[in-house]
Amino acid sequence: MPSSPLTNSSSSNNNSDTQEKEKTVTKEKTSNATTIALESSFSDGASSSPLSFVVERDELHRLISQLINTNLSDDDDNRRKTRDEALSKIRNILDNYLEQPTLLDPYLVELVQHTLIAKGRDIMHQLFFQSRLSNGSSIDETNTIDGDNDAQINLTKDGDGMDKNIKHSQEKVTKKAQLSYILSAIYAFCKVCTHKKVQRLLSHEANDVESVFYMLQQQQAYQKKSKHASFEEDHDCEAQSWESSYVLLLWMEMLSYVPFDLQTIDSTSTFSSFTTSTSISLVESIISTCKSHLCDAGPTRRASASCLAAYLSRPDLEKELYLTKYVEWSNNSVLQKELNATTINSSNTNVFRVMGVVQSLAVIFKSDSQSTSRSSLLLQIDVLWEPMVQLALWNNNHNEANGSNNNGGSNSGGMILLRKLLIKFFGRIGCAYLPPVVAKWRYQRGKRSLLANLNPDAVQDQHHTSQTTSKESEKGCFQEHKQDGKEKAKDKDEEPIAQIEIPILEKLEDVLDILLNGLRDTATIVRWSSAKHIGRLTERLPSVLCVDDVVESILNLCGSGDLGGETNENAWHGSCLALAELARRGLLLPQRMEEVVPIVVKAMQYDVRRGSHSVGSNVRDAACYTCWAFARAFEPSVLKPYVPDLSLSMVVTCLFDREINCRRAASAAFQECVGRQGSENFKHGIDILTKADYFSLGNRTDAYTKVACSIAIYNRYRIPLLQHLSYIKLFHWDIELRTLSSKAIHELIVCDISKKDKTNTDDRGRDYASNVLLPSLISKCMSHDLFVRHGAVLGVAEIVLALSKNLTTSNRETIFSTPDYLTTVTELGPEIEKARLYRGRGGEMMRSGVCRLIECISLARLSLSVKQQVRLLDSIDDSIKHPSSDVQNTAVSALRALMNSYFPVNKETNIPSSRLQNRVVIKYITIVKIDDNPAATRGFSLALGCLPAKLLAWSMGVLEDVLQCLCDASKPVAKVGGECDAETKRNAILALTTICQTVGIGDNRKVTPITETAETGRTVGLDKMQVSRIFDTFLECLEDYSTDRRGDVGSWCRTAAITGLEQLTYLAVEASTDVPSLFITAEDSMMKEGAVAGKGDTGIAKTDHDTVDEMQEQKAFLNIPTMPSYTDRCLLFESDAISKVANSMKDIERAPIRKELIGKTNIDDESSSLLVSQHCCCYFDDLTCARVIGSLLKQLSEKLDSVRCHAGLSLERLLSSKRPKIPFVSHKSLLIEALRLDSISPLTTTTSPKGEKVNKNYSNPAYTFPLVMRAVNIDAFFEYIISGMIISVGGLTESVVKSSTFSLLEWLKGLKKVKGFGRIAKFGKCLLRLLDQYERNDRVVLPLVKCIGKILSHGLLNDLLHSKEYDDNEGKASNNRSDFFASELICKLELEAKRSSNVSKLLSIVDVAVKLLGFENKQSYQNGDFLLVMKLLGHQYPRVRRFAAEQLYVKMIEDEGLSSSSSSNICMEISKGEYHQVSSLLLEVAWDDDLDGPHGNVREARNKVADLLHVKLTDSIRLSRKPNQEKMKKSLEYDELDSYQSLVDNA
Repeated sequence: MPSSPLTNSSSSNNNSDTQEKEKTVTKEKTSNATTIALESSFSDGASSSPLSFVVERDELHRLISQLINTNLSDDDDNRRKTRDEALSKIRNILDNYLEQPTLLDPYLVELVQHTLIAKGRDIMHQLFFQSRLSNGSSIDETNTIDGDNDAQINLTKDGDGMDKNIKHSQEKVTKKAQLSYILSAIYAFCKVCTHKKVQRLLSHEANDVESVFYMLQQQQAYQKKSKHASFEEDHDCEAQSWESSYVLLLWMEMLSYVPFDLQTIDSTSTFSSFTTSTSISLVESIISTCKSHLCDAGPTRRASASCLAAYLSRPDLEKELYLTKYVEWSNNSVLQKELNATTINSSNTNVFRVMGVVQSLAVIFKSDSQSTSRSSLLLQIDVLWEPMVQLALWNNNHNEANGSNNNGGSNSGGMILLRKLLIKFFGRIGCAYLPPVVAKWRYQRGKRSLLANLNPDAVQDQHHTSQTTSKESEKGCFQEHKQDGKEKAKDKDEEPIAQIEIPILEKLEDVLDILLNGLRDTATIVRWSSAKHIGRLTERLPSVLCVDDVVESILNLCGSGDLGGETNENAWHGSCLALAELARRGLLLPQRMEEVVPIVVKAMQYDVRRGSHSVGSNVRDAACYTCWAFARAFEPSVLKPYVPDLSLSMVVTCLFDREINCRRAASAAFQECVGRQGSENFKHGIDILTKADYFSLGNRTDAYTKVACSIAIYNRYRIPLLQHLSYIKLFHWDIELRTLSSKAIHELIVCDISKKDKTNTDDRGRDYASNVLLPSLISKCMSHDLFVRHGAVLGVAEIVLALSKNLTTSNRETIFSTPDYLTTVTELGPEIEKARLYRGRGGEMMRSGVCRLIECISLARLSLSVKQQVRLLDSIDDSIKHPSSDVQNTAVSALRALMNSYFPVNKETNIPSSRLQNRVVIKYITIVKIDDNPAATRGFSLALGCLPAKLLAWSMGVLEDVLQCLCDASKPVAKVGGECDAETKRNAILALTTICQTVGIGDNRKVTPITETAETGRTVGLDKMQVSRIFDTFLECLEDYSTDRRGDVGSWCRTAAITGLEQLTYLAVEASTDVPSLFITAEDSMMKEGAVAGKGDTGIAKTDHDTVDEMQEQKAFLNIPTMPSYTDRCLLFESDAISKVANSMKDIERAPIRKELIGKTNIDDESSSLLVSQHCCCYFDDLTCARVIGSLLKQLSEKLDSVRCHAGLSLERLLSSKRPKIPFVSHKSLLIEALRLDSISPLTTTTSPKGEKVNKNYSNPAYTFPLVMRAVNIDAFFEYIISGMIISVGGLTESVVKSSTFSLLEWLKGLKKVKGFGRIAKFGKCLLRLLDQYERNDRVVLPLVKCIGKILSHGLLNDLLHSKEYDDNEGKASNNRSDFFASELICKLELEAKRSSNVSKLLSIVDVAVKLLGFENKQSYQNGDFLLVMKLLGHQYPRVRRFAAEQLYVKMIEDEGLSSSSSSNICMEISKGEYHQVSSLLLEVAWDDDLDGPHGNVREARNKVADLLHVKLTDSIRLSRKPNQEKMKKSLEYDELDSYQSLVDNA
């Protein structure tokens, strides 16, 4: 043992004290030098270190150096602030590694041990020896102590001795504060990397014991004295007191392993003042201090319990009976006291003290890490047995009471933790009674080679060997209990059960009973702890008969007895965990597998419904863990008889479980089984694992519909999967699972049918579905259970549809007409409706299910009579007007299938009957037009869109009526029952889009995406006027900004209109036959040349860095016309239209020409003219294209993320479309590059080196708005983009406002930098046009005024407000008035402010009006602006008046008076005295008082301000608007007969 001041502290002479002081000073100097060296080497060493996974390594070094810095030159506040920031940053950095703390393990030594721990250890030594010297030396002696700067402090009685003592005290406080930050930083590492890893790094020398314990005592005293967060007297300190205590307790626990007698370390005999009493030794002080922390509510309780157990378990303290004394104290002072009380309140500190005592006892009795003898531990059990058993029983009863009341819910956290600690205590007591031996009777698997399992030959040899070993093991197990007790006693490794004393056996039974009860606890941590301790205790049992009893008790928990039950999910979960633990340890013998495997298989599907939810996901997860344990524990030959049941259960769970963690757990268990048990047991195991892996099972829909089909190709799994879906999952409480199950059944049957057709294998899946599943489900369609009948209806529908796939007409008649139950399928809908199952709870589900059944019947084309068809149509009509949107959507889908499959038209005339036309089309149109029920108009609007062309377009008149009805219903001003209904408008837009796809455009249209039967005759298509009207309707719907209590419901209509515009554009371009491709080619070539010549990398005008000449060149380029005008094109068509059309047909990639005209170029003039007259028609021109693209750009620049994303994706598809290629796009190449849609854009090449397109997130405003402002330089889309950006700039969402404002301001700054005054003038006129267009529309005016205010505050419109004359004609001089913009803006603002009650808009107008003051403009503008401000200063709203006064005062202060800030051009001169008077009035007057009356003189003050500013106010504005004096006087006269009191007096 090295010499140290602590070990030599027993000497009492002065010489030894002096030597110790010198050693201490030397050690402090060395420590400080080491610290300085570490600090200086942090940057150098870190920079030259190899590649690290901890990217913040250098930052951590720097922050730690700030904590351990001992610079005393800074004041306390700055030093504390620096350390607070450093500690906070350390915590934030370490929190990033909570999920992967092992990344920090290689750096713990350099970050913690060499820096924090070393510095903390030095500070504790300094503080300890300073305290010892100050308490152990006389005042008249001169003591020298080395400080942080190696300065000597002389403690004398001279004149400045008191100052030195104060300085010494201040340094002590500073060191304590520094130590608290260091300990808090160590705790931060403990939280992330676990305390065990950090505890190993703590120093554990003998001379550290007293110094660390001294600081622990100081910390305890401080906590009792004050409740501050640290040693410093500040509540906001980052370092927490309990963190310091926690680390010090961990340090003391580490010091308990010092291999020396603690009495030799104790220095209390020499320094008696170290403790409160000279009679208390160091050991007693440690035990007492740890006891005081047992009642803490945080982590310090656990640390104190571990520390206390570590010291009480030392061999040198066994003779002093410290353990016995502690056990007696625990029994008498804590346990008995709590048991005598009526209840244990978890909110009281008593329960924490009980938990601390129980935790310390549990650590003491931990058998695998104790230094005390087993006999000494057994002596303490008798003292603790009775109170601990009573405490366990009380907690068990409390748990059962709460579990029954809460249906298995959790209890308070304190009680759960106490029950877990009690389980640990009893489990370790049971292990203490039994010696740690390995029982020979347990099952041993032997060699486990994964490579051998994959080799068939090796597997057979291994199976043969394992069978022999298994038989011998089983034989030994059965014959073991027959052997003589004497023969067993000879074995040194085992203890016969006969040699265990009867009292011990009784206590073991009690322990097992407590552990078994813990398996059905309501808390998961208690059940898990019970399962682990049952495994450890069972492993030490001397007889196999005892193990059989344990297994039998565990299995009883899953039975119908009192302990468990079918509905007790806690008992099932605990049983599965216990069985897994027994299997892992080889304690579950093979002969028990016959009873265990059915329980585990049942647990894999455990799902008990409770109300509107179910329980059992934890049971299924634990069952997967049990299967995983079986695979590792048993030989393939042992598990082979049970492989079919286990494999099917695991596959079913990994495919169809509701929870993702259960699906992945089952997949992991199946993977373990395939690897451990070999390919002989688990057929196709590797193939299944590759399909059902961790990632593919993450999506539940894919697991049901895709992964299940890939596994169903194996005959072993196909029928079981269908059975599970049809009999279990189809009746699940979750409607999503029922729907997914029906779809999965359909996919499995279709997969089986397609497999049969290709590989000629058996069709057992289809036969099983038609002969077994379908009759069974039909019988359950009328069940009283809602979930059962709804799932049955869905299952019948999908089976019928699946059976109809890949069948000819003859086969369909054979299959669907022979069985009687198929006739019942067509009558299910009417029967369900007749039984009134549409009413009451679940009526919506049944309506949706029956509508799906009708749809599947129609798609399967089952034979229906006319009466049946009409009945199904009536049922659908009844569901279409249901208020639920889900029911309406399913009903519309059923209507589409029913109309396409049935109700044929006349084969000769191709005209539907008048009865059918009136029953469907005319009825639906009438309801949409005149019905006041919003649900009906919503549903039938959708229904009109799903009708086939045989009913919609058999004549142009019918089609016109339908389109007119839907166009009227989709307008923004359309109302239903006197109120706007957003859903009706949205559905009408969706219906228009569907009709365009169904009917098509033109007479010679191509086949539409909507399939029609052969019975459908020739129908008409949309003509040019109808297409133009639908375009106008969609564009008008993009201006729908209606709102209600749900918010911006108009966004639904705008989203639907965006989709409609996109689809209609494709159809119009495909149907157009006279688009001249020559102009497109010329324009594209010019664009490419211009982009190379003057556009740079981005291809658009750079307003940030370009020169004026470059700007002019780009502007000239932008003026190149994209297409000739309409008149020019007509003239060109007259000259050589035939040759133009013929040339355009040659390039299908560039000219959207119908396929019928391709290749017909070699024709004569007569046929050419005839061809043009018959087929040439244009449905899409340049004006329409500009409106469509511009409207999409406007929506792309507005405030809603969802609409912006939808518009961006639609615009991207339109611009990137190749078939058809969209013509007439103005500056298409520039627009594509501006939005970064091409594969060679800088963004794409930067993010994707391969040149692939990246996914664009248009909902992110920080990404979208800069792109939109890149395209604003294209003249055709300028006003669209600006109008959308203004809405975003003046919005309310912070992220949208921030990004849009930045983009718009940057664009204006770029224009100002390159002197683009024409563009700025154009921008100003755009603002004025918007004010005119949306006059008194607060939705646009309010954000517009806000936007103008922001632009004015940055001075970006000064060019429009100053005297320079510029127009919007690219910066050329103009004869227009220079104050045109300002005067017009003032007039429009005054108009908006007049009679407005929107306070937000008025405040924004005040802000803009005040910002316009002080510019060098003409007198008319100056006077008009002042007049508006004076009107607002006298507004009727007090808030507006006060805000106007504040803004005017701020403006005057900024300009230092209106007169001094102006030049000689200002017509009004304001003297200095007038300026001061105006300022005084603005400050002194309470502008939010009454405008007129005895309590306010605001109007008079306003008039005085106007006079001082020389603003001429009219008499109507200046005079107070008081009522007629005579009327007021008459109203003030009091008539005694007018009051009720006069009647009472007269009575």
